[in-house]
Amino acid sequence: MSGSRFSKSFLFALLLSLPALVFASDSAPPTADFSVLPFDPTVNDVVVLDANLSQASDAPIVLYEWDFNSDGTIDASSNQPQVRNFFDQSGTFDVTLFVNDNAGGRDSFTQNVDIASAAVIARRTFESSLDANQVLAGGSIFVTVNIQLNQDASGLGLTEVVPVGWRTRPVDDGNGIFKRSGDEMQWLWAQSFSAGQQVSVIYEISVPSITPRGAYAVEGAASSFSPDRFNLPVFSLAGIEVR
Repeated sequence: MSGSRFSKSFLFALLLSLPALVFASDSAPPTADFSVLPFDPTVNDVVVLDANLSQASDAPIVLYEWDFNSDGTIDASSNQPQVRNFFDQSGTFDVTLFVNDNAGGRDSFTQNVDIASAAVIARRTFESSLDANQVLAGGSIFVTVNIQLNQDASGLGLTEVVPVGWRTRPVDDGNGIFKRSGDEMQWLWAQSFSAGQQVSVIYEISVPSITPRGAYAVEGAASSFSPDRFNLPVFSLAGIEVR
């Protein structure tokens, strides 16, 4: 009799556990997918990788991880679906997205991203005692502009424009000739360049103490008139954030 009761109790407990077991086996992972903008990016474009095409299943997506060249190293991760990236070389990159939900589900999706070449690669980076692009009102931030030529050029020019009222001070002119023209800073190199050469300049920006908090843009362009004319913007992943 006791054995019969034990068998019935065991069977009853097993039946109660079945719905949970079935639910666990039916739990599906998320589905990874992403789009690329602009549609035909060059080495001078900020490429936006947008994972909003990804779909959650039984649990919400909580983490997006990006491997920009499918080398097995996660290059960026965030709880936001969009990420911005520069590709410093032309070619085809296998970009892999991993999406993770809060139930432990995970999926990946790889897409070829074609990056076209450009006459020059012009990048702007910031250096501050805070995060790279952040500065306090009344403080200062250093700016580096690096220009890599991908074709021969006879002479090279660079212009940079900061928000009105902000003071600037050249730190390293990169062997160029510096001058001011109104609100513009200008650098000129009169020599000939071969493809593959680089020049860099560094300058300091002083932000007025009365500057409201917010994001501010720095604009610029690299140019040459010979042998093939070009006038291309200087790009940075973000502007200056005044805190």
